[in-house]
Amino acid sequence: MTTGAAFENSIQDKQLYGLPQRTIEAYQSFVSPFVAFAGASSPMEDLTNKTIKDYTAALYAMKLSKATIDTYARHIKVFLLWYQKVKEKSLCNTGFLFGTPSGARTLDTLIKSQVLYQLS
Repeated sequence: MTTGAAFENSIQDKQLYGLPQRTIEAYQSFVSPFVAFAGASSPMEDLTNKTIKDYTAALYAMKLSKATIDTYARHIKVFLLWYQKVKEKSLCNTGFLFGTPSGARTLDTLIKSQVLYQLS
């Protein structure tokens, strides 16, 4: 997923979650410059700590106050944590992390009876 697509998806999730429009607009205004800096067409997987440090340095070069830079950092952190959570959910939905889907049962009555005997 590209950085731009991830950003658009995160905004859509915030809207579906029912966040106030003002909150979403603030999120957009603080995160969209980061997305542009990182490259909207770049894969999210290409983001590194160096990218974030370079962006922070660019904010300091703009002579922004520490409080403003901290606000940018908080919003970017929310975006990156959102992406991490989405990525983990997609792995969980494939059964990759937890094996068989919930509700899967064995049809072999012999195995069932042997397990029940061992548990008793």
